Amino acid sequence: MMTLGNFSLLIFGAFISGMIGFFFSVINQSLKERTEIGRIAKGFYIEIKDLNNTISPIVEDYVSSDWSVGSPYLIKSLFEKDQLIEGQPLYTDNGWYFAFQKDLVLFSPELIESTVLFYRKIVYANVLLEEYIKLQPAGQNWDRLSFIQDNFFESLEIACELAPHLLTEFNKYNKNQQAKQWITRNQQRVKQWIAVNILSIAEV
Repeated sequence: MMTLGNFSLLIFGAFISGMIGFFFSVINQSLKERTEIGRIAKGFYIEIKDLNNTISPIVEDYVSSDWSVGSPYLIKSLFEKDQLIEGQPLYTDNGWYFAFQKDLVLFSPELIESTVLFYRKIVYANVLLEEYIKLQPAGQNWDRLSFIQDNFFESLEIACELAPHLLTEFNKYNKNQQAKQWITRNQQRVKQWIAVNILSIAEV
């Protein structure tokens, strides 16, 4: 016959087992979330790196040429030097940013702000580029072409300045070693937690 003490011990053991199961469930959910964050961060890292590889030579040439006033045909020269490809936009609606913009909330506020500013400048430069391509053949609106060109290079300069920091920050989220360390620490905590509760059951 089961005594009251044995019954209490059984109930307590069931409770502990349930708590352990719940704890592991929380751990697994956290791992899934971290995996997803790492995947999104990797996507941003790759895309920003590719964009930076495109805009860095453009900005470097522009800064080194020290152009401030003059012909509004610097953008045209980018196509001649194959730094830009005709018919290929700087950025499209299918980009990683538009696909995962809402998921930026998973990152730090500072990283969100820098990322949004980077992509706003890239998108704005792309809009200006499209307008320039439409206006340039006619070559009639000199003032507008000059305005477009100035803002195009200014936008790319800002984006180029932001890129190294963004690459560093997104790469932190994408490091497997950090994930492994996090998993190891939590596994150790789980083991300690189980050991403490086993001792508690034994004392009962």
